[in-house]
Amino acid sequence: MSTAKETLNFKEEYENKQEVPHHLLLIFDGTIQGIPCRILKDDGASTNVLSTKFFMRHKDIFVTRPSEVSLLHSSFGLSEMNRKLVDTASVKIGTHEYNSKFVLGDTRYDVILGTPWHKDMKPTTKYDKNEVRINDFVIVGRTCDDRNDSVSHISIRGFRKMLKEKGT
Repeated sequence: MSTAKETLNFKEEYENKQEVPHHLLLIFDGTIQGIPCRILKDDGASTNVLSTKFFMRHKDIFVTRPSEVSLLHSSFGLSEMNRKLVDTASVKIGTHEYNSKFVLGDTRYDVILGTPWHKDMKPTTKYDKNEVRINDFVIVGRTCDDRNDSVSHISIRGFRKMLKEKGT
């Protein structure tokens, strides 16, 4: 069996696009292969990505094939190599269903829907309403600014202060 060699360069494609503010990235609750997951709709991602951690927790339900995929993360310029590609998986958001291949990657979201999803589905996005329309189907999400999805970096001093305020 031959191993496909693929390089996906998020950085180059990302630099050619205008940066999308975090409040314009939409998050949806859905499923992949029937397992509940958090899905990020990312206009800047050049491929669909499945979290490596999510994959490892549920690897028995995915069909994979050998592949050498190198991902370059636009935000950090970091590269990661993965030896597997999820051959086809089914993502559902409400009654909307989408089948695709997924690259495994280190991400805080379980699934990232990138360019392949956008090309196939041709969504119309209303960021002021946190909604995506595909034909007559409307998906309502939330932004990255929601408390559950924000990522903050905190100093050790700030962390200790937070613990003290919470009484732990």
